[in-house]
Amino acid sequence: VTTTRSGGLFNRRREVVYEGTLVDQITDVGIEPLPTGVIVKVAGEPIREGAFDVRLLRVNKDGPVDGVREYTLNALQPADFGRGTETTRRVNAAAFISNADLTDVREIRIVAARNARSVSP
Repeated sequence: VTTTRSGGLFNRRREVVYEGTLVDQITDVGIEPLPTGVIVKVAGEPIREGAFDVRLLRVNKDGPVDGVREYTLNALQPADFGRGTETTRRVNAAAFISNADLTDVREIRIVAARNARSVSP
């Protein structure tokens, strides 16, 4: 995934490649309804402590496939951190989906390295 960031003296833009990898497992998925759509909230657990820049990355960008809108839970995960406890490894991410984008969606699926979880909007 490539993101564009602006900054600097003359507000230059530069593209940055996101090098996050799949989080080990999804521990919780929930939906918070809003008047304009929903917020999908996800909790996950990497193998080691120190994960940061956690993102839900949309898999099927052209629209839902068979009614399923799919995301992966990714994070930048340093290899030199210890395992730690479940509490110290926990990460969270969220994504907003508008009502217009939910039109053909029956299921929202979040994929991790070892499992996947689904919710209905």
